[in-house]
Amino acid sequence: MIGMAVLTMKLKSGLLILIAVLVAGTQIMLAKAPEESQGIYTGVFLDVTESMASFEKLVEKKMAISMWFTNWTSAATTDLPAGLIKANGKLGKLSMVTWEPWCELESIIQGKYDDFLRRNARKIAEVKIPVMIRFAHEMNGNWYTWSGQHNGAGETKGFGDSNVPDGPERYIAAYQRVVDLFREEGATNVLWVWAVNNTSVPDEGWNDMLNYYPGNDYVDWVGIDGYNWGTTRAYGGWMDFRSLFGPSYEKLTRAIPDKPLIIAEFASAETGGDKSAWITDCFAEMKKHNRIKAFVWFNVFKETAWSLDSSDESLEAFIEAMQDKAYLEKFAGL
Repeated sequence: MIGMAVLTMKLKSGLLILIAVLVAGTQIMLAKAPEESQGIYTGVFLDVTESMASFEKLVEKKMAISMWFTNWTSAATTDLPAGLIKANGKLGKLSMVTWEPWCELESIIQGKYDDFLRRNARKIAEVKIPVMIRFAHEMNGNWYTWSGQHNGAGETKGFGDSNVPDGPERYIAAYQRVVDLFREEGATNVLWVWAVNNTSVPDEGWNDMLNYYPGNDYVDWVGIDGYNWGTTRAYGGWMDFRSLFGPSYEKLTRAIPDKPLIIAEFASAETGGDKSAWITDCFAEMKKHNRIKAFVWFNVFKETAWSLDSSDESLEAFIEAMQDKAYLEKFAGL
């Protein structure tokens, strides 16, 4: 959000498919999206001060997905937390790591981080359970170093094909290199999540979210991030779920018809409207969008009180919404 395999996911005839692969002689079952009748996987990103156990007790619902952020910079690299991924797996939870490369995309493309990436790929391969990696998210915004805006934007003479905007083209090249290196090291248990911001900033043709799509062979889940800012910011205003995600949902599902979709990062402010009503409407609407197979609520106080317990009414609205059996507590394949 602002201011933060060789397998392809596929649904056939509405059936849940689990694909088995062999890595180092060990069978791994890759988790797949549920069919429409099965529902939507629950998920949350928590503040470091809050445990999953306390959150689940608070909301009276278990979460299928646990998400967190890991980054690397040009000055220092941090390995992916293989131990935490294993621990989550023992609890029946799928880990989704949002991996943030705080560096120039060109340095990834030129191989500066190849050894680092290969080391991490081997660690993830050894985990032997599915893990989601949401690499370099919200690239169609202008707030991250890996965004198209900061890597050539709409220029066409600095990189690759002179008919393709350099910013999106560099992003795709970096994304594909990361995935290729992981696969070369046997990390076929990774579910790659390509996640855009719900609107493109700047809103210019070269920065269209679809210009950043790395291709079906490199994406397992399509993600959308978006927030109801209410009156916490001078722009946007109060937006319901359909207004917030409808346009991007329609664009992505038309252009990419064979991938499950995750609302990978979202929440609502309290100021500017009725958050409890927003939550009730949100989870009623989500079920109507049959390509949405998972969500991750951003449950922290950051720019504003995004957390579900920002008020008693908001918390109760979420608890009530989660009573619906459409919202699943465990990821298939774990």
